[in-house]
Amino acid sequence: MFSAAGVFGSLGVIGAEVELVDFSQNKIMPEKDYSYENDDISNFKTVVNIKTGVEIRLGMFSLRGGFAYYANPYNKDFVSLEAKETLKNTLSYSGGFGFRRRDFFMDFAYSFTKHPERLHFLYEGFYEIVTTNLQSNAHKGLVTFGFRF
Repeated sequence: MFSAAGVFGSLGVIGAEVELVDFSQNKIMPEKDYSYENDDISNFKTVVNIKTGVEIRLGMFSLRGGFAYYANPYNKDFVSLEAKETLKNTLSYSGGFGFRRRDFFMDFAYSFTKHPERLHFLYEGFYEIVTTNLQSNAHKGLVTFGFRF
């Protein structure tokens, strides 16, 4: 992982983080009970995830924004033809604002994560394989209050 940040006096802060994740080393335990699943996991790939953020201070108020890119760990050489169409990355956006005094602070934050559409295998019958496409988006809000005493 590599991260860097810059502070611009009392005006604000900017930061970025890059992480390298090797998903192929994951295992489901106990390994003897999940040998097929672990064989599939070993075909995952190493990915690069990127996260950035900025905060601007305007006196007692602060404005914040951020972006995250999470790469898809599936190796295209080891998935079915139908699933290759759904191999996309996850994106996350965030924003917020805050108010800070000497003895009190209040922050509001919102994030939106767009998960890519994925092909999921529900079950395999005698004559057919039943699949579905699933796409989800996550909206999260957070309010924080704090007091110093």
